[in-house]
Amino acid sequence: MTIHSMKKSNVGFGFLLAALAFVPAAQAQLNFHVSVDTSSLVGNPAGPYSIDFQLNQGDGAVANSVTIGNFWYSGGHAVGSPTLIGDASGSLGAGFSIANTSFLNEAYQQFVPGSYLNFDVTITLNHEPTTPDSFVFSILDGSLANIPTTGIGDSLLQADIDSHLTFKDFHPGIGKDPYSSVSIVTTPEPTTTGLAVASALGVAALVIRRNRRA
Repeated sequence: MTIHSMKKSNVGFGFLLAALAFVPAAQAQLNFHVSVDTSSLVGNPAGPYSIDFQLNQGDGAVANSVTIGNFWYSGGHAVGSPTLIGDASGSLGAGFSIANTSFLNEAYQQFVPGSYLNFDVTITLNHEPTTPDSFVFSILDGSLANIPTTGIGDSLLQADIDSHLTFKDFHPGIGKDPYSSVSIVTTPEPTTTGLAVASALGVAALVIRRNRRA
């Protein structure tokens, strides 16, 4: 390798370091997609039904938050305005954001179910010293009670948050009795940090390749 080419390689490596320096120091988080079979809710007289999310505080020593969005109803739609409790904001249309500044933080809103309900979730992964924060997803019936499921507290999805949480650690529930077809599938999605690093590496690699051709 000539001194000239070494200098160009060093420039490329320097650009790589600079690109990575501009990647934000993102908080550890978990991103995943949820799909729920809601076909047995269609026309079921126990409605109207509501989509319900909770982020319940544990020790209160650290802050966690969850964002839920990109709702798709496969023939259904959102109805009315949400009920927001504690540090919850948003709607089914705009997406929900919930933090754990209060003991109980909840958002729920009525919807007309279609064949499936789909949405995306992002959860921060800060570990409480003793009692973990808890994220819960449920569907409520017309009396605002959880539809019966095999999950914890008749939930469809529940997880205690810690720094090692993966989407496989969630406790899923399946509907019971007239809701037996209500089932849930979670799939992982790439983290924001990973995408940013990949983008930086891609740009840096392009510069290095160009330098080698020069």
